[in-house]
Amino acid sequence: MKQSFLFAFVLLISIQGYAQKVKLEEGDLSPLKTEKSLAFVFTYDSMTMGGRGHQTEAEYVAKKTEEYNKKTPGKGDEWAKAWKDDRETLYEPAFTKEFEKYGALQPDPKAKYTLIFKTTFTEAGFNIGIMRHNAEINGVAWIVETANKSHVIAKITVTKAPGGSFFENDYATDERISTCYSEAGRGLGYFIKGKL
Repeated sequence: MKQSFLFAFVLLISIQGYAQKVKLEEGDLSPLKTEKSLAFVFTYDSMTMGGRGHQTEAEYVAKKTEEYNKKTPGKGDEWAKAWKDDRETLYEPAFTKEFEKYGALQPDPKAKYTLIFKTTFTEAGFNIGIMRHNAEINGVAWIVETANKSHVIAKITVTKAPGGSFFENDYATDERISTCYSEAGRGLGYFIKGKL
């Protein structure tokens, strides 16, 4: 019994250590108070990747593609395509689903305001059974007028949005990263709701 309690306590502390931070850097969210919906745009320009050297995304993709192609010809090219495709099919839907669930605004491409979420950093993490490291993303969200995207009403940063689950089968990179976007969407939705 004591061991179970100790394990749960250590797990809770480790989870809190990786908790994401959402911060309003500039601007004002009050224009959203009268809104019911929000449009979403995602961008990944100039994103860096994990590791001590902080690679560019292009360097990371080139390295992984080469590694996979050496093991099985063509596998790296398939992986590189999936790397890009997963954004639209997995990550962005995970983000908007959690934002809608925990926030006060519904996704609508025709909304008066748009949330532009730019991923600035991705740590893909790993899970090899006996050893693991959670995925993580950082990003910046700008709330802009949909009709005039140069008019920014607020800038919000998201740091250390964690991905992966201690108890689940998250051996696939896309599963771990998808969880990061779920956490980022949940955190931003909850944060914005609290300011309205």
